[in-house]
Amino acid sequence: MAAGAARGPLVLATVVAPRWPGLKAVVASPDAENTRSIRALAKAGFTPATEIVATAGSARPERPELLYVLDRLHMLGPGPGPGSGPAG
Repeated sequence: MAAGAARGPLVLATVVAPRWPGLKAVVASPDAENTRSIRALAKAGFTPATEIVATAGSARPERPELLYVLDRLHMLGPGPGPGSGPAG
């Protein structure tokens, strides 16, 4: 694949979904200033949920993050029922 090719949807459909078939959502939290990651998440179907405000005890209190969510139905369609995935 060429640089910048959309690999995210392929990985979600071929790796993530089969490993966790009961998965309801996938989340990601890029730095708020990481425009490349944010753009890639949007292209893969993720939607912004909220900004994560770091606290003084956080690993990086000076760097806010954004929470992005990909609903399984949006990207992968309905999956098998609960309990059908591997344990652990």
